[in-house]
Amino acid sequence: MTTPTTATRHQVRLRDPGELIASTPSLVGFRPTDSLVVHAHQGTRIAFSLRLDLPSPEHLDEVAATAAGLALGTEPTGITVVAVGGDARGAPPGEVPNRALVEAVIDDCAAAGVPLVHAMWAREIRKGAPWRCYRDPACGGTLPEPESTVAAAATAAIGRVVYDSREEMESLLAPDDVAEVARRAVMLAETSGDLSTGEARAALRDALDRVARPGFALSNADIATLARAMSVAAVRDACLATALPPGSAEALSAERLWTELTRLTPAPERAAPATLLGYSAYLRGECALAGMALEEALAADPGYVLAQLLRAGLSSGLSPERLAGIADIAEISLDESDA
Repeated sequence: MTTPTTATRHQVRLRDPGELIASTPSLVGFRPTDSLVVHAHQGTRIAFSLRLDLPSPEHLDEVAATAAGLALGTEPTGITVVAVGGDARGAPPGEVPNRALVEAVIDDCAAAGVPLVHAMWAREIRKGAPWRCYRDPACGGTLPEPESTVAAAATAAIGRVVYDSREEMESLLAPDDVAEVARRAVMLAETSGDLSTGEARAALRDALDRVARPGFALSNADIATLARAMSVAAVRDACLATALPPGSAEALSAERLWTELTRLTPAPERAAPATLLGYSAYLRGECALAGMALEEALAADPGYVLAQLLRAGLSSGLSPERLAGIADIAEISLDESDA
């Protein structure tokens, strides 16, 4: 599984390699295990991070090439490679787990003119866990508390949540009640007639207004109406603008609505809110969540073109700044004055 993520929009200076390893959960959105992580630097900033599962030996070259290709797509000035997992106990001096994989990534990037900044291994990313460098036998130590790093503080300051595992993050999108979702599917199937553009816009404006208030909740009728509203392509496209500016109070409020609808809406209609969630999360740098949301969208409707396009951009390392332009495809806005 590949998890790319634009790591941070602000500069975070990291004092040492151990702090960079400990900061990795904040940069990818969850605490990685048995993972290869590549951080792409742009000057003094980590602009992009990606995570892949550690491969079996027969897939080592393939995974290394994928990691290098995604990192190089961001036009970095340097890379840091972190391998998480394996066990160095009993290994010969200087021998660190996953060396062949890490060196393959380094070589692929070096061949493209991108130098190595750091290359490290850690048994796990928790306080006191041992870590070592690949290129310097004297370089190593134990990790600080991940939650106490500068990157963790910066992440908390902008309201991003760091999950303890990928599975915990995935549970955010899981249906709350499978039987209830099935009943909503029947309700949608029995609903006749499409909403007009004006009706769809009004329904979404009302929901976006309500989600910002305390005690927000959606009834089955609300869910059915919003599913029909987002089936109006022009209105769905207009919803893309709610992700701008990324990370603003308004964008986060809209993202809450898309998250709830992803959990509550049956397939194939849930593809629309899942795609909007993926877009919003991607723009604010929460691309692990974005990838999961887009996977949910394509599971609900494999032919959903907008989700396919966004997933392609995510997989190729397209920057959020460039992806923000997709909001311009909308022919209308949700603003009532544009009616």
